[in-house]
Amino acid sequence: MTQRWPIRNTRRKFWQVSLLALLEALMDKNIEYSAALPVGDKRDALFAETSGYASVFGTLAAMSDPHLATGSFELAVELSPQNVNAWSRLADMYHLLESHQKAMWAYQQVLEMADEELSPQQIANANKILSQYYYAQGNSLQAAKLYNQSKQLSLIHI
Repeated sequence: MTQRWPIRNTRRKFWQVSLLALLEALMDKNIEYSAALPVGDKRDALFAETSGYASVFGTLAAMSDPHLATGSFELAVELSPQNVNAWSRLADMYHLLESHQKAMWAYQQVLEMADEELSPQQIANANKILSQYYYAQGNSLQAAKLYNQSKQLSLIHI
C-alpha cells in the first residue's frame, strides 16, 4: 500500500503540469490574437476570458509554487482589472509570501470593487485579513470594525 502513494502523487503531478501547460498555451494564443484586435468589446471579452484562464492557472500553481501563482494572478488582474476573484487570490498570494504592503493594497482593491451579493467570501476574507494587519499595527478600532464586517458577511451568506 505504501508503494502506491508515490505513483498517485506522480500521476497527480503529471496532470497538474499538463493542465498548466494547456492553460498557458490558451493564454498565449489569446494574448497573441488580442494584440491584433482594435480596442473594443471583442478585445475586452478576450482579455476577460484570458484573465479567467490565468486565475485557474494561478489556483493550480498555488499548490506547488506560490511565486508562479502570484505572477499568474498579476497577469489576470492586468488583463481584466475588474476580476474580483483574481484580486482576492492575488492578495492571498501576497499574504502567503509575506508581501504585506502589496497584500493590503490588493485586499483594498477587492473591497473597493466587489459586490456584496456576488463576492461575499472575497469581501469577508479581505476584511478578516486586513483586520489582522490593522491589529498588528496597533489600530484596534479599524481592526475590530473590519473583523465584525467579516463575521457579519459570513453569517449572512452561509
